[in-house]
Amino acid sequence: MRIATPDVIESASLVGDTGLGVFAHLSNPPLMKMDAEGHIVGQLAKNYSVSENNTQWTFYLRDDLYWSDGEKVTPEDIEFSIRYYGEKNSLGKLDQ
Repeated sequence: MRIATPDVIESASLVGDTGLGVFAHLSNPPLMKMDAEGHIVGQLAKNYSVSENNTQWTFYLRDDLYWSDGEKVTPEDIEFSIRYYGEKNSLGKLDQ
Protein backbone atom coordinates (compact mmCIF):
# COMPACT_ATOMS: atom_id res chain seq x y z
CA MET A 1 0.00 0.00 0.00
CA ARG A 2 1.26 3.47 -0.81
CA ILE A 3 -0.09 6.58 0.91
CA ALA A 4 0.54 10.08 -0.39
CA THR A 5 -0.10 13.55 0.94
CA PRO A 6 0.30 17.08 -0.40
CA ASP A 7 1.60 18.04 3.08
CA VAL A 8 5.28 18.09 3.93
CA ILE A 9 6.20 15.72 6.76
CA GLU A 10 8.81 17.70 8.66
CA SER A 11 9.47 15.57 11.73
CA ALA A 12 8.55 12.42 13.65
CA SER A 13 6.53 14.53 16.10
CA LEU A 14 2.88 13.52 16.37
CA VAL A 15 2.17 16.73 18.25
CA GLY A 16 4.27 19.26 16.37
CA ASP A 17 3.77 18.00 12.82
CA THR A 18 0.11 17.76 11.86
CA GLY A 19 1.02 16.20 8.51
CA LEU A 20 2.37 13.13 10.26
CA GLY A 21 -0.79 12.52 12.30
CA VAL A 22 -2.70 10.71 9.54
CA PHE A 23 0.17 8.32 8.88
CA ALA A 24 0.81 7.74 12.57
CA HIS A 25 -2.78 6.73 13.20
CA LEU A 26 -2.76 4.38 10.23
CA SER A 27 0.46 2.65 11.19
CA ASN A 28 0.58 3.07 14.99
CA PRO A 29 -2.75 2.39 16.66
CA PRO A 30 -3.20 4.06 20.07
CA LEU A 31 -3.66 2.23 23.37
CA MET A 32 -7.28 3.41 23.56
CA LYS A 33 -9.69 5.24 21.27
CA MET A 34 -13.11 6.84 21.46
CA ASP A 35 -15.94 4.90 19.83
CA ALA A 36 -18.90 6.41 17.96
CA GLU A 37 -20.87 6.76 21.21
CA GLY A 38 -18.05 8.64 22.96
CA HIS A 39 -16.88 5.74 25.13
CA ILE A 40 -13.17 5.06 25.56
CA VAL A 41 -12.46 1.55 24.30
CA GLY A 42 -9.34 -0.52 23.87
CA GLN A 43 -7.23 -0.56 20.76
CA LEU A 44 -3.79 -1.92 21.71
CA ALA A 45 -4.96 -2.15 25.31
CA LYS A 46 -7.88 -4.40 26.18
CA ASN A 47 -8.68 -2.24 29.22
CA TYR A 48 -7.15 0.08 31.78
CA SER A 49 -7.41 1.16 35.40
CA VAL A 50 -6.75 4.49 37.10
CA SER A 51 -5.45 4.98 40.63
CA GLU A 52 -7.72 6.67 43.17
CA ASN A 53 -5.72 9.91 42.99
CA ASN A 54 -5.67 9.82 39.15
CA THR A 55 -1.87 9.85 38.99
CA GLN A 56 -1.24 6.32 37.71
CA TRP A 57 -2.87 4.74 34.69
CA THR A 58 -2.33 1.03 34.06
CA PHE A 59 -3.00 -0.35 30.59
CA TYR A 60 -3.50 -4.08 29.99
CA LEU A 61 -2.34 -5.05 26.50
CA ARG A 62 -4.27 -7.41 24.28
CA ASP A 63 -2.73 -10.87 23.99
CA ASP A 64 -3.01 -11.06 20.20
CA LEU A 65 -0.58 -8.29 19.17
CA TYR A 66 2.35 -9.32 16.96
CA TRP A 67 4.93 -7.50 14.86
CA SER A 68 5.20 -8.30 11.16
CA ASP A 69 8.08 -10.68 11.94
CA GLY A 70 5.85 -12.74 14.24
CA GLU A 71 7.34 -11.45 17.50
CA LYS A 72 4.84 -10.60 20.24
CA VAL A 73 4.35 -6.90 21.08
CA THR A 74 5.54 -6.25 24.64
CA PRO A 75 4.87 -3.50 27.17
CA GLU A 76 8.49 -2.44 26.63
CA ASP A 77 7.76 -1.93 22.90
CA ILE A 78 4.86 0.36 23.76
CA GLU A 79 6.95 2.26 26.32
CA PHE A 80 9.73 2.72 23.75
CA SER A 81 7.27 4.18 21.22
CA ILE A 82 5.73 6.58 23.74
CA ARG A 83 9.15 7.78 24.90
CA TYR A 84 10.46 8.06 21.32
CA TYR A 85 7.56 10.23 20.20
CA GLY A 86 7.84 12.23 23.42
CA GLU A 87 11.49 12.96 22.69
CA LYS A 88 10.75 13.93 19.09
CA ASN A 89 7.75 16.19 19.72
CA SER A 90 8.10 19.94 19.74
CA LEU A 91 6.78 20.29 23.32
CA GLY A 92 9.89 18.84 24.93
CA LYS A 93 11.01 15.58 26.41
CA LEU A 94 9.01 13.28 28.64
CA ASP A 95 10.26 12.83 32.18
CA GLN A 96 12.55 9.86 32.51
